[in-house]
Amino acid sequence: LFKLNHHSGCIADFTKDGVLDIFDVVTFIEAFNSSEPSADFTSDGVYDIFDVLAFIEAFNAGCP
Repeated sequence: LFKLNHHSGCIADFTKDGVLDIFDVVTFIEAFNSSEPSADFTSDGVYDIFDVLAFIEAFNAGCP
């Protein structure tokens, strides 16, 4: 669990609550399944495993 600065602009904080947790993962998956632009982590217009891997990488890196 990472506590974040609420205004950090952390891309992995999908719930925008200043905390990286399972709720961010679930919210990302929902966005991904709905093909929401926020889930296109590779910015290539395609929703695929590379977006999931990029999200996981950002999530694991934490936020400043």
